[in-house]
Amino acid sequence: MNKKFISAILAGALSISAMSISAFATAFTPSSGDTADLEKAGAKTYAIQAGFQAPAINVTIPSAVKAVLNPYKVKVELEDGVTSEDGITSPVYAIENHTTDFGIKVSATAWATGTADITVVPGGSTSVPAETSAKQVYAEVKASVKTATAPVSLDAPLVFQTSQDAAKAKNLLTLKAATDAKNPEVGYFQIGGSVSKVTWATTDKVTLNLILDLQPANATDASATVVGDGKNADGSDA
Repeated sequence: MNKKFISAILAGALSISAMSISAFATAFTPSSGDTADLEKAGAKTYAIQAGFQAPAINVTIPSAVKAVLNPYKVKVELEDGVTSEDGITSPVYAIENHTTDFGIKVSATAWATGTADITVVPGGSTSVPAETSAKQVYAEVKASVKTATAPVSLDAPLVFQTSQDAAKAKNLLTLKAATDAKNPEVGYFQIGGSVSKVTWATTDKVTLNLILDLQPANATDASATVVGDGKNADGSDA
């Protein structure tokens, strides 16, 4: 399985429909400066430039994430072979931390947009859309480091908001440092939710935008571009 090395000072984003794959880093190189011989006793003033050395983060994530709207709650067979009758569902996706020097904290920002007459429900008392004539969608991210088959919901579920401005990053997962690069710490996430049971058209579309931000678990403001190799934890295509 190919791995991607990424710098912890870049900004990152993962879209439900596609993923921008780019990574670059410029290592800090100190300058030797000018040299001079002192002919007599005196003082020399030094302007010392200290640059930030970005830690290398080695992670594997899916390069794309897919979800299914299922308003009639028919049995849907997902790509990972699991079936679901939920209103919104997706395969279970993995984030692998191959970094051996430190753990990884994953935060996420989520918002949804729909075509024309589709309303995104941001949560609260109307989290589950009523069976009315309105086309409503409620979506959330479930995450776990325990099992790939049934990720548990967060204590405070990460709900897809109505706009990017309304969405705020929340902690999704914290992965320990890997014991070695071949034995990563793995976390899992899955898209879930509900859809109002009304007549939907094949042209109806909901875009679920999910930004994942990775940083060292002991850092406060360093982030990384998330670059996946398009593989799930078992090596299959995402």
